[in-house]
Amino acid sequence: MEVRRRDFDTPAGKLEGIQIECPWFNVVWVAGRRGMVSCAAINAEACQRFEVPCAIASSSPQEPIRTIEDLVSRKVKAANPAAEALGIAPGMPVWDALALLA
Repeated sequence: MEVRRRDFDTPAGKLEGIQIECPWFNVVWVAGRRGMVSCAAINAEACQRFEVPCAIASSSPQEPIRTIEDLVSRKVKAANPAAEALGIAPGMPVWDALALLA
């Protein structure tokens, strides 16, 4: 397995992207100090149990999220209640959601 990192500096703060390449699929997320946006391999409901804001980016078997760049170019598909409380909603661009999490 290979792990790739990418840091982002935004006006709201720093973000860290992580991409883990697995034989079956990649696990990708970008996190800030307030929470994260991830691919569907991360369980947003489980994050909610720890009061961590988490949004899931849109993907499908035909258009999987393979890279950090794929993730930040998508729209939010779902958000847990902690993420919704910060203003994150389905349909918004992931980059806009990350600005609320930085």
